[in-house]
Amino acid sequence: MLKKAICCLVLLICFAFIGLKIFEKLSPNSQDNDQQIISDENKVDDQTDSEAHAENLNNYPQEINDVNNYFGIVETLDSEALLNDFVTLEWPADVYFSPLYLSDDGVVYGEADRSENRSALFLASYNCNTGEFKELKNMDGDSIYASFKILIAYENNLIFEEYNQANGIANYYMYDLDTDMYKVIKQSENVPPHYNIADMDKNGLMFNWYDDLSTEDNKYIITYYSFATNEFEVVEEENSGHPVYHKNKWYYLREDKENMITQLIQYDMRTKTKTVIYETTGLENCMIGLYGDANNLILMINNNSLTKVYKVDVEKDKIFYYFEGEWIEAVNIKNGMMTWSGTKTIENRSRPQNYLLDLNTDIHYLYADSDLLLSNNGIAWIDLKKPDNEIAKGQLSINENSQLAYQKMN
Repeated sequence: MLKKAICCLVLLICFAFIGLKIFEKLSPNSQDNDQQIISDENKVDDQTDSEAHAENLNNYPQEINDVNNYFGIVETLDSEALLNDFVTLEWPADVYFSPLYLSDDGVVYGEADRSENRSALFLASYNCNTGEFKELKNMDGDSIYASFKILIAYENNLIFEEYNQANGIANYYMYDLDTDMYKVIKQSENVPPHYNIADMDKNGLMFNWYDDLSTEDNKYIITYYSFATNEFEVVEEENSGHPVYHKNKWYYLREDKENMITQLIQYDMRTKTKTVIYETTGLENCMIGLYGDANNLILMINNNSLTKVYKVDVEKDKIFYYFEGEWIEAVNIKNGMMTWSGTKTIENRSRPQNYLLDLNTDIHYLYADSDLLLSNNGIAWIDLKKPDNEIAKGQLSINENSQLAYQKMN
């Protein structure tokens, strides 16, 4: 019962906090081929015939590039092979800055605090190109149990969440970086600790939120925010999360809690058509994560207490086995690179270990520093000056312990 309750909780909060143990391997002969693929619903003219679609997926070979290599990769290199042309910045004076998000123009957004107990929390930006540190917005009310979450930065706009666990209120803001003006675009009440995942196309932002007006079994819904109209449209009323814009269409995960079914949905914004392209059934075989960018779509399935990671090819109706393990969180994919926090494999490490993987070349970069942030044009990270185990908790972003590093990518 405990095991089922834990799995339900994971699914409830947007299929987040998933995991994997990094260096576990899987033989091709041990792949599961019993996951159910179902037909398209509300099929439109340009979609593949449902029977052929299902047949392609069922006959799909679960491939590994090389079972003797971790992740099915072709090569493992030290991170210096990739991160070798970067600039470094000292941390701003008289403030503790925690990086959260890297924009395409090289600006790091994060939480900052001038107190010792998070009582003076504010949202800030640190421009890696100019070195300018800027205070954007103070936390409303008591900030001890509050936090900021960056959903997206585009052009000269920032969309973020301000959440206070003490009163359960989550406010979603649109911030105009040119005028330093901001406004609330959405408020949710009675919100427990949660996890938003967002992505955008050229016209708007899609993300999931906790909706206290929904039915008991469907608390997490997916909405689309139009940049042109400043209005929200509900895309999915069923319990759902992990929207990804990939190859000109939207994809997300949907859950039927009563029947313990999870589905990978393709959503055509133009026709408002939803197509179920993959389905799993049961607590021991459920989809718990979907991440991607323009060229990569990564699906994670919880299978018998392991997380199996797959590359999804939506054009060929194929799903490639990639790697598996027991723990992963804070997944981010941008510009063909994938990062996550997972099992510690570096000796004497005290913090979660970060991993860096090139999805286009299948090269794994051995990484020993802290917090990796990705954008479409660069990578930022916390470059350690001391061994990880010599840096006390709450002292990471201190100049004597580390520095902020940033590298532009081609």
